[in-house]
Amino acid sequence: MSQEDGKCPFCYESLDPSSATCPSCRRNIFESHMDDFGWDKIRPKPASIALTPRNLMIGGAVLLLIVAGPIIAFLSLSKSVSHQPLPAPIVKTVIVHDRPAVVPSLPPPPPTSGTVVCNADWSSGMNGWAGSSEWKVLGGKLLSDGTNLGPGNAVAPTGSDSVSSPCQPVTRNYAVIAKMQILDTPVNCYLAIRGRVQADGSGYGGYFVGFDSYFGDAYVGSFSPSAGFLPIRNAFYNPGLAEHLYRAEFRGNQITLKIDNRVVLQVIDNRFITMGQVGLESGGCQVSVSSFQVVAL
Repeated sequence: MSQEDGKCPFCYESLDPSSATCPSCRRNIFESHMDDFGWDKIRPKPASIALTPRNLMIGGAVLLLIVAGPIIAFLSLSKSVSHQPLPAPIVKTVIVHDRPAVVPSLPPPPPTSGTVVCNADWSSGMNGWAGSSEWKVLGGKLLSDGTNLGPGNAVAPTGSDSVSSPCQPVTRNYAVIAKMQILDTPVNCYLAIRGRVQADGSGYGGYFVGFDSYFGDAYVGSFSPSAGFLPIRNAFYNPGLAEHLYRAEFRGNQITLKIDNRVVLQVIDNRFITMGQVGLESGGCQVSVSSFQVVAL
């Protein structure tokens, strides 16, 4: 037994490092003895726990390993996880059977200024034009015999002297252009473009834009079932028996009459400012119409 073990192998008391004899039990620490089975041997030394510099260094190293081990293991695990690639996203494939696409119905955009909305075609008859019996078609032209004058002032509101176009405006700002000719006499005669015509009960309301020898020749007026036929403005004009180009423009609450590309009348009126219908009317004279067109403004 070396003295650095520090304990007696017999009584386990502290030893004197300079002596081979235990100061407590007075026995020689290197003395042989018999164990329970009769074998002659030296009792093994107990583990030393003396606070020597060597033991302190060993204990500190063991403690450091105990503390550092879990930390090193955790850092290694974190590093390995961080370098693992991210799982690929799950992509679902949806098979859609072919079917007609449902497209929401949207109103068509309004036509731009100058767009021709429609042209009349009388090459194969009335072709959708509807009016009183005085209107008919011959040789690709629309004709009026002028006989349906109606009961005086009620003629325009009832539409008994008019014909309506199958092509109607899709905007409230438009021009109606017609080439018209009086065939017999301009006396006691009228022919005009009807614009912004509104159905109203038993009759119609709208604007008369053209020629009327009863009201001062070139003429712009309004008509309605309740008020009858009302002049707005007129100007002297004699069409004679020649063909003329009549153009009635409806823009906002402004109405303009042009004859042969010359402004004859221009008025402001607030009675009818929506799209309405378009057509023609005539009475008291024979009339021929060779063209009819609606143009967006």
